[in-house]
Order: sequence, then C-alpha cells, then structure tokens
Amino acid sequence: MSIAEVIVTELRPWIGRPPATDPPPVEGYRLIRSEKLDLMRVSLLGLLLAPVWMVIFGFLVTVLSGQDEVSGTISIVNAIVGLAFVVIVVVLHELIHGAAVLASGKLPSFGAGPGFFYTTCHEPLSWRSYVAVVLAPFVVINGAAVAIAVIWPGATGWALFVSTINMMGAGGDIWMFVRLLSAPRTGLVMDLASGFAIYDVAVPVEQPQATTASSIDS
Repeated sequence: MSIAEVIVTELRPWIGRPPATDPPPVEGYRLIRSEKLDLMRVSLLGLLLAPVWMVIFGFLVTVLSGQDEVSGTISIVNAIVGLAFVVIVVVLHELIHGAAVLASGKLPSFGAGPGFFYTTCHEPLSWRSYVAVVLAPFVVINGAAVAIAVIWPGATGWALFVSTINMMGAGGDIWMFVRLLSAPRTGLVMDLASGFAIYDVAVPVEQPQATTASSIDS
C-alpha cells in the first residue's frame, strides 16, 4: 500500500467529513493540475525548517528588543510543560486553519491521520483564500511568538520553543504554498486527502460558424 493510500484509508474525521480523495468537477472551471503530498519530503522539510527558524527567530528578537541572547533551562517540570505546549500548538495550528476557512465563507472539517492532524474544506477556494488558509498558522503563531519575546523577554525561551514546534508541523503548509505560486491567480484550489487540485476558468470552445448559401436572382 502506498503512502497516499495509507493517508486516505486511515483518516479519522472528528468534525465533518474526511477530505476528498479525487478532484471533483467544478462548474465553469477545468482541472489543470493535481498534486499529492510526499510525507517523507514534508517531514524532512519540517525538520530542516526547525534550526532555520531558530536562527531567524533569534535574529528578529535581537533586532526588535535588543536582547543579546536567547536562553532557557532544562528540567523535569519544563519537559512536562514542553509536552503540554506541543499538544496546544498542534491543536491551535489546526484551529487557525479552520478559522481561516471560516473567514473565506466556507465550513472546515477536522480529523486525524497516521501521525498527523488535518483541517480540510469540501468546497473549492479561490487562490488567495487557499493561500491564506495554508499560511495562517505560520503567520499567527510565529508572529505572536516574536511579539511575546519582544514584550516579555523572560518568556523568550518558551516563545522560541513554541515557534519551532509550529514550524516543524508546518512543512506541508510551506510545501503547498511554494507549489501554489505557479498556479493561476484566477483559479480555484480544492483540498484533497493527500494534496490539492488546481482549477482554472474554463475557456469556451468556439463553435464553427455555419455557412449559408446565397442565391442570386437572375
């Protein structure tokens, strides 16, 4: 069984229905591309983004607040609190996706799969709305983490931890955003169980003009 088949067969919806497995027809639009999520690449992207984001976060906090360093302590209590933050960030990440779907005028559905949680929408979204849904957790959670670190320096270590966890889970979001950059802005995007489908406005097929014979009176 392929990874895509595992994703589709092991999805467990919590609220609503699981994502569509195949691109549905959309009136007035034509399907131009369908892409599947590669879990191995997405997981690798999430791991690679973690240290990158730590560097970026530290630079932003240093520039905005003037702090010389970002530090924290390791203890049993902090480990327990850290695990709690992981759960909170994962849930919050999906809730923000859902809020962005609601903001677009559609209804979200939530569920879980093998090793991940998901938010989906059963109606196609405009390109801008879908990109907003994809990037919303990244912008909101990481933006809030930077703001907290600047306003409350004592929480910088935890803010860095939260933002890093969020980035590790945002690999799929970043992958989809990059792939969507080449999609037509006038089109629609449909969320699928293992990726997404892109539609563009259907071009009417020109019908050949009928020829009529003219008569000449003699």
